Amino acid sequence: MKISHNFIELHFQMRVTKEYILIMTLIFIWCLLITVPPVFAFIFGEGNSTVKILYHFYSPICHQFDSHSIHIFSHKLAVCARCSSIYSGFFIGGLALPLIKRYRVRSNIKLWIIASVPMVIDVALDMVGIHYATLLSRIYTGFVFGTAAAIILIPILREAINSLSLQLFSFRRSSS
Repeated sequence: MKISHNFIELHFQMRVTKEYILIMTLIFIWCLLITVPPVFAFIFGEGNSTVKILYHFYSPICHQFDSHSIHIFSHKLAVCARCSSIYSGFFIGGLALPLIKRYRVRSNIKLWIIASVPMVIDVALDMVGIHYATLLSRIYTGFVFGTAAAIILIPILREAINSLSLQLFSFRRSSS
């Protein structure tokens, strides 16, 4: 089965490789750790060292505004709603990739732009006061962007890991 558009072409039934499993495992751990602070804060209290460490760990990559965050047990996730949706979209987009045998993004720039437009509009309209970005709009726009990012980046990461492992393997063989 083939799906085609003027900037992306998808063919179904891709192989699952060791590189893909490694990438998806790391993405899963990243996403899982985002949910740990509110659960641990609920169980052990907000003063728990794991809670503090994880909020601090994610703080350089997200503003973590309480009003912009998804809450579990009345405690916010380690990142805001948009960031958590970008990461979950990336994970779910990555899970969909094994369904794709091979694909060719004719223009990564076009896909990045198309995926970014809803998010940029949501942020820009909120900043100028025309439209208030809601939790739902942040979740939706982040998820769209994250899914597109997975389609673009995971194959590149797979290739980079494969290339690096081949170089390391050939280096070991030549030094023996």
